[in-house]
Amino acid sequence: CRYCAALPALAVLYILACMKFAPILLSAALLARSVTAGELIVYAGAYTGDGSSSKGITLLKMNSDTGELTVAGTAAELASPSFLALSDDGTNLYAVSESGNSAAAFKVDKVTGALTKLNELPVADTPGQGACH
Repeated sequence: CRYCAALPALAVLYILACMKFAPILLSAALLARSVTAGELIVYAGAYTGDGSSSKGITLLKMNSDTGELTVAGTAAELASPSFLALSDDGTNLYAVSESGNSAAAFKVDKVTGALTKLNELPVADTPGQGACH
């Protein structure tokens, strides 16, 4: 759709204006086709500490005709997911927890966009090393 190229910028503006995360990091905006025609599922990661209202990975829905984003809620709780990657077939989402020094794998429900954690593994031996991608 014509809005897909601009989605990261749209998501940042929307989240800053409507969700008032403080501080916020839109680590990634990942698109997955929804079962609903004309709708895309969007995942965004945000820092979770220092007074942020984020709990981790936020689920948003985007109207592919108008570009309008709506927040559907928290897709998964994870400490400061600073990098997200969606598998080519859209069935799994991978996230790096910057403050948790870990990487997590999630199963994607292609109908609802819900994420189910499959596992989470440490990626750094020393806390505070700040894994991010």
